[in-house]
Formats: sequence, structure tokens, C-alpha cells
Amino acid sequence: MAAPVGQMNQQAWQLLFNQMPIGAMLRNLGSLTQLGVLRADAPENLQRLQGILNSKKSLRQGRIHPIDVLKALKTYQSGGRLGRSQKTWQPVPRIVNFLEKAVELSFVPLKWLNPQIKSSCALSISLAQCLMES
Repeated sequence: MAAPVGQMNQQAWQLLFNQMPIGAMLRNLGSLTQLGVLRADAPENLQRLQGILNSKKSLRQGRIHPIDVLKALKTYQSGGRLGRSQKTWQPVPRIVNFLEKAVELSFVPLKWLNPQIKSSCALSISLAQCLMES
């Protein structure tokens, strides 16, 4: 059974956040901020978020692609003006920092690849960095 997302209050979102996997967390950062679960004066939640988003292990186990992290960063930075969100929020600067670091951490060094594939990966990283700077 799916949760009635549109009818959930801050307390319900807090309970979900406490058990939320990294993919769901990336998709719901805006909602969590808008409802007050993630805010500058909520150090426990920010610490949990940082521990998950800035963990290579969490990113790898969650099978999080660098482009997904970059989309989450750009959408979150925009305060809801980008993407499909119908909500708006005031981005928390620390969360933006966590996401920027997560973009970097989501790229896994692949030492065993042949040189042609390595240069393709390097090109993807360069394009992602250009997108981050824009």
C-alpha cells in the first residue's frame, strides 16, 4: 500500500525520513525542506542526510547515478522552479553543499577500463561539471 503523500504532515514525513533510502531522499529533498523536516536548525536530520549523501558506500549500494545526483542538486538549488515539482522551498545552503559533494563522490574511479572508455567517462564528468557551474 502506498503512503498518501499529499495528505501527510511534517510528523509523517519525519518518520519516513528516518527510514528513507538514498534514492527516495534525493527525489524528496524539496518536500522535506518545504515541510520543515530539513531546515538549518534541525542538526540531527542534516547530520543523517550528510551521512547518507556523502557516503560512497550509500551511493554505490543505492545504485545512484551521478546524473541523478546532479538533477537533485539543480532542482533543489532552484527552490522548485526546475523539474516537475509543483512545490516551492527555500534551499538550505548546507544541503546544497552536501549535494555538491555527493556529485563528486558518485563518480567511481574505474581503473580496469580500457583507455577509450576512460576518455568517455572523463568527457561525461566534464559535461556534468559544466552543468553544475551553469
